[in-house]
Amino acid sequence: MLIKTITVYFLIHLIICNLTFNTSTQPPIVWSENRKLTWSDFKGKPDKNSAGSASTACKIEIRPVNVLVDEKGNIQNYKPLKAVALFFPDLSWVKKKKTHLLLHEQLHFDIVELYSRKLNRKFAELKTRKIAKFLSLM
Repeated sequence: MLIKTITVYFLIHLIICNLTFNTSTQPPIVWSENRKLTWSDFKGKPDKNSAGSASTACKIEIRPVNVLVDEKGNIQNYKPLKAVALFFPDLSWVKKKKTHLLLHEQLHFDIVELYSRKLNRKFAELKTRKIAKFLSLM
């Protein structure tokens, strides 16, 4: 039950965050094990009201973005679904550039990738079992 609650919370959070990321003006960076974040990736204006020293703006994007769900909760085009972890440079900022802090911010992006992989495993399971119910993701 706790896992389902966390999953629902995470999905709601993604939807809300998606509204914020629509204001991004620069192309996002797609997560790659061969490319780690650098301080030059953090191009946003620091939030003076934040107690934090840095902020990483990242999200999971489900592609294709035009997923169709019918009135019974069936995903109509579930076979090509793929989750991708994205980092938004112009929405990410830093006040104090410290090595340990950059590693901490990279960890945020790595966690987003981890959940992208979990979603992709679920999508693969749906394809294998030929299930197209949105609720079966939870």
